Amino acid sequence: MIFRRFRGSREHGAAAVEMALVLPVLLVIVFGIIDFGFLFNAQISLTQATREGVRVGAIGEATSVGAMELRMQDAYFGVVGGGEPEALEGSVSCGSEPDPEDSAELRASLDFTTPIGRFEPTLTAKAVMRCGG
Repeated sequence: MIFRRFRGSREHGAAAVEMALVLPVLLVIVFGIIDFGFLFNAQISLTQATREGVRVGAIGEATSVGAMELRMQDAYFGVVGGGEPEALEGSVSCGSEPDPEDSAELRASLDFTTPIGRFEPTLTAKAVMRCGG
């Protein structure tokens, strides 16, 4: 009886020590998942905005890369931590009578910082669409 009481008091703080060891690792994993979620959302948004920009060139509404870039920036709905996407390069070869080989192409980038600040990548996206949509 005396031994049981003595043994229980020695293990009294073990849960607190285990929690102190595991909690920092758990928090790093949770915040890493949150950061990755924001990063993934920004990549998807940039890819969609680039597609919208190149579509304008493919259906003949834009004849320059600048016009496609403006449409891309309008379509980008601004995620947390991102600025404005900018066109790195692009081409539009769609005329009034486009060849089946002609296409519009746009490559864009976005400097992104996750809200927690663990990552600061430059995201890129590329879209190609045949003329005529």
